[in-house]
Amino acid sequence: MKALVLRHEPLFTLGQVLHTAGAGAAYTSEEMSEALSLHAMGEWGCVGAATRRENDQAAVRGGRVRSAYKFEGREDLWIVTEYEGEDRHTTLLMASED
Repeated sequence: MKALVLRHEPLFTLGQVLHTAGAGAAYTSEEMSEALSLHAMGEWGCVGAATRRENDQAAVRGGRVRSAYKFEGREDLWIVTEYEGEDRHTTLLMASED
């Protein structure tokens, strides 16, 4: 029997992806990639209900999409995707770098 692999399509494109020096020092590339995948699929992490609603709308209509992820023993990792017309970019940063 062949194993099945679930694949999820992203809700939106990330555009150019950058990270701050703080995020790059605190998290591995694998951790940041995992968080980016969750972000793009609409798994918003530990944000509040109002932000979740805003994200759901912005993922479809455009605007700002924000998510936050907890990693044990470290500061939260925030991910922000900005839609400015056709230009999209995503930044990974530490909560304290906002």
